[in-house]
Amino acid sequence: MCTTDQAPVQQCFFISTAHTDDLLYRNVERLWQLDVLPFHNEKLVVRSRQDNEAMQLLESQTQQVSVQGVQRYATPLLWKPDALKLKGSMQSVLANLRSTERRLQKDPKKASINSGEIAKLIKAGYVAKLNQREAAQAEETWYLPHHLVSHNNKPSCLVLPLDHHCSSPTKGQTRLELCAALAGAQLARLVKNEMTLSISQTVLWTDSLTVLEWIQSDSCRYKVFVGTRVSEMQELTDHRSWRYVNTQENPADDITRGKSLQSLAEPSRWSQGPPFLKQSQEHWPKKPELTQSEEASELKGLPCYCLIAVNTASNIPDSTQFSSWSELVEATRQACQGVATSDSASSEPMTSKEAEAALLRACQLQSFPEEVAALKAQKSVPAHSRLVSLAPEWDPLKTMIRVGGRLRRLANSDPEQIHPIVLDPRHAVTKLLIKEFDERLLHPGAERVYAEIRRQY
Repeated sequence: MCTTDQAPVQQCFFISTAHTDDLLYRNVERLWQLDVLPFHNEKLVVRSRQDNEAMQLLESQTQQVSVQGVQRYATPLLWKPDALKLKGSMQSVLANLRSTERRLQKDPKKASINSGEIAKLIKAGYVAKLNQREAAQAEETWYLPHHLVSHNNKPSCLVLPLDHHCSSPTKGQTRLELCAALAGAQLARLVKNEMTLSISQTVLWTDSLTVLEWIQSDSCRYKVFVGTRVSEMQELTDHRSWRYVNTQENPADDITRGKSLQSLAEPSRWSQGPPFLKQSQEHWPKKPELTQSEEASELKGLPCYCLIAVNTASNIPDSTQFSSWSELVEATRQACQGVATSDSASSEPMTSKEAEAALLRACQLQSFPEEVAALKAQKSVPAHSRLVSLAPEWDPLKTMIRVGGRLRRLANSDPEQIHPIVLDPRHAVTKLLIKEFDERLLHPGAERVYAEIRRQY
């Protein structure tokens, strides 16, 4: 607006008014940014040079395409500008391809699903069939073996590089679903706190069976990324308030189908909610009665602490309370003799040899309980056993473990020396036995002592 009077001075006034909906639009835009929900403090986003280049590439080349009548978003691959051109060899993946073909020949059902998934990719324009000549003329060529995988018990076709270590795309997808569920939990708490009305029940929905399994489990079982988000959701919401909705009835999927703003503005389940919410809970989607396998890559590598309780004979004294082998043997003989006398008045007295055998049996039972149980049942010792390299055998006469091997074929050989009794070098009984041999041989040195001991043990 300009005004001019008779004076030579001219004055100009500019008036600017803001639209009444501008503030609303700004608040809605802030609300839908996950990291700046009013529930959390705003964060300063700091990106590296490569991240900025990637964002610029996505913003400039992402376009909307129609795939079988459904609007989708097509994004470019995030290659580095100076990345090397790949020229792979088909021979490097032929072995894997033949292995996949053999597996599919044994399972016609999976073979049919595999062919169907590949046909879907070709029909949708995601991939194109090339002959060897066309592949050879390409500036950049590499070969990727493919195989079927299942996510949420739904088969899908997935390609993975053969000679590279990489994580499955389903892991990244499940993490995104977890972040979406966390945003829903934060938004539910925000609405409940800001509303003046009393809310008696809150129901939250997710179409990810894996995320639903996480929410209903202990957050400490998972790694940092999953564990912290599951813990926050369990604090914000009751795990029993989460329910499953399949993809076909999930209105949140409409926004990922590339629908226009005009179609979303029309009365639909996007603006008015899915029809099943207007019905009783009996008509709500049910969780599939299928065993859901957890994401093993998200579980912590928890250590396992095992305690093996060995019920040894109560008449065997504690070997750690004795300072010599002879004292321990005599205490064992008296203890066993006392038990035998109380059981039968006519029992013969126990000899020192029998007491020594009872001590050795107790020592083996305390040191090698799994091995004793396996050998007594005529089974092999466990693969992780310390005795595997000794080829242990069970002596049914003395009921003890002995060293095995092929030396039994030697003629005129002493069985006690060929198959010595196995003892744990860390056990107190073994230490007292070594001390006894050392004193008996008048301290000749470690090599001589061990040579004499190994004639029997």
